[in-house]
Amino acid sequence: MENEELIDNAHWYAAQIIQYSEQLEGHQDSYQVWQNIYLMNANSTEQAFDLAVQIGLKEEELDCHSGHTIDGIPASWRFAGVPKLDVISGDIRNEYGCEITYFDYTLLNRHTLDQVLEGHAGQIMVESHVQNLSNSDPDHYAANIFQTPSWSNEKSEAHESPDKIWHAAHVLNYIEFMDGVQDSYPVREYIFLLGAESDEDGFDKADLLGLTENLDSAFQPCLYKDRPARWKYAGLWKLGECILSTPQPEYGDEIAFISYTVQRKESIANIIYMKPEAAALDSLDYFERYPKEQLQVQSKH
Repeated sequence: MENEELIDNAHWYAAQIIQYSEQLEGHQDSYQVWQNIYLMNANSTEQAFDLAVQIGLKEEELDCHSGHTIDGIPASWRFAGVPKLDVISGDIRNEYGCEITYFDYTLLNRHTLDQVLEGHAGQIMVESHVQNLSNSDPDHYAANIFQTPSWSNEKSEAHESPDKIWHAAHVLNYIEFMDGVQDSYPVREYIFLLGAESDEDGFDKADLLGLTENLDSAFQPCLYKDRPARWKYAGLWKLGECILSTPQPEYGDEIAFISYTVQRKESIANIIYMKPEAAALDSLDYFERYPKEQLQVQSKH
């Protein structure tokens, strides 16, 4: 079929699609934000953005009938936009791990980093990215002016799970400044897609990926905002089982998500428009409120 031919000749991308929870009535004190990571298969970055927006709009439409509430008040998940799109250079079907994307934020101190690693909530400063595409106007990638593209590719029907279960591993690295002053902790949360025979196997593979990610930095320090620094491995934050449409990762599969809370609706727009914004990273207890068969989020701690 035409779609299959396109996929065979296209590139894999990881799209970060932002949704937020909004009450349908009354005053709202804060906004839950989900930054969901989907696999895209497209012939160009522009087309991948179009496909990501199509998924975001479709998810918003489906949620209108979900009965979602906030503290008993009717609410809905809204599509905000696509702040980040990465070309995936590795093999997404490599069971030993493939880096899918990453998420940058800054923590105020080491104590907050330790709290996050233990599964607690933590205050963060979200760093945003928009790719340098042919259309450099960030408005082009905001949700409110996008039209649903005519080209589409539906997911295959579900199959039985293979022996190896696909997981998304969230591995935290942080910047250690070498000039003796650590006034903040820039964190990069890498998301790896890997296959594992068990949870323990998944944790071991994720740990190995985290340790090897920074081998070069250990011997070749870098400059971070004009200061000598090096990346250090902090630990594995969480391991989530991927609910895929087929035994192998495919176009349109949601691989992972990052969840945080902002105090103002305008903060969501700032994140889309490349402006750093304060937020509260949600604790792992937040995810445990959802059915395990839906999210399959686990922690070492």
